[in-house]
Formats: sequence, C-alpha cells, structure tokens
Amino acid sequence: MKRIILLLVLVPFVFSSVSKGQSNSPVALVKKIVKDVTFKKTSDSDWDFAKTGTPLMDGGQVKTGSKSLALVLFTEGSLLRVRENSILNIYGSKEGNKVSRNTVITKGTLGFDVQKQGDDEFKFTTPTAVASIRGTDGLIFCDSTVTRVYLENGELYIESTTDPTKNGRIVGGEKVTQNQDGTFTTTPLTEEERNIITQAKTQTTKKVIIKTAHGDVEIEYYTSDQQ
Repeated sequence: MKRIILLLVLVPFVFSSVSKGQSNSPVALVKKIVKDVTFKKTSDSDWDFAKTGTPLMDGGQVKTGSKSLALVLFTEGSLLRVRENSILNIYGSKEGNKVSRNTVITKGTLGFDVQKQGDDEFKFTTPTAVASIRGTDGLIFCDSTVTRVYLENGELYIESTTDPTKNGRIVGGEKVTQNQDGTFTTTPLTEEERNIITQAKTQTTKKVIIKTAHGDVEIEYYTSDQQ
C-alpha cells in the first residue's frame, strides 16, 4: 500500500541562536507540520511548502490551511502551536544582551508556551492589540476586529494598537476579551475554556485512506473541537 504521511515528526536539527547576535541566524524553526503548511523564510521570499526543521529568519511567515497545524520552536525554547487557517509573522532582534521577539498574528488561533529568559522580551501583535508576556502559556484568538486570550499560567499585559490607554493585565486562570470600543474585559476561565486549552496541546490527528489506481493513499490530518 502506497502511503503519503503528512504528519511529520521533529528530526535532529541544530541552528545558530539569535542570541549570538548573528544577523543571518534563524529566529525559529518549524518543529512539526500536519497537512497544509506553507512558509516564507523571510518577508521577501515566496510561499513554499514547509518541512520539519525549516528555519525561519527575521520576518519569516507561517500559514496553515484547513485541518492543519504547525509547531514553531524559537531558539530559546518557546513553542507556538499555529492552529488551522492562521497566518503568523515572526520577528526577532537583539540590542546588547536583550533579545526581543514579536509574533504578529494576522488571523486565526495560536497556542503558546513562552519560556522566561532574563530580560528578553516576547510580544504577540494582532490587528487590534499587542500583548507582552514572560514565562506564560495559553491561547490567542484573533481576527480583524477583536482579540481574545486564555491564560493558563504566568502573566500577560495587553493594550490596544490604536490607544495604549486602553489596556489590561491578566494572570494564570483568567481570560481577557477585547471589546468593540478597544477596551478589555477580564474574567476567570470557565471549565470549558480550560478544557479548550488542554485540547489545544493534544494535537489529535486522524487518518483517511483514499483508494487510487496506483494503490491506497493514506493522509493524516489535524482535528479540533475548539470553538
């Protein structure tokens, strides 16, 4: 039986850390892909199919299709789970001993597990908000009009992209929702929302076998019950 397995597993890969101050060093790499994942190595590159171990430079992008998933690993150990139908832009810079990372989410859902690294800074930017985090894990949902964050652990500060006076701060066990006027509302996570965070970490996949004249083709894809 012919098999096409679209779920790829991490292979050993060593890259130079951005913390070494090399301008051509990768900021992150694609650790794992499921189904339809494309990338741009830099903002000037063309879209191409991602592979396990694909390096992402400053300005690199990752895009997932329907029923797809990408795991992106940063040089310092932070892990992002790019859910289906999402677009992610990755930036990294170094000033002295401080490394700043900014992940721009154009649309979609992103799971994150960000490692605390001294004075280093990690930000998430959506079309409507900017969130600063350290030693934090949770989920971000966004589109062109609203941003929502579920936080399992750590602490997060968030502010409107158009008005910094509209801001909020949450800790583990809370969620923050941006209102239409740009302000933020903070509430405790419900049991259902905690389950959504847990499900986001499982990366459940299913298999479909398609019979062809040349044999059976096995396709593995990502599944999610998340709302």
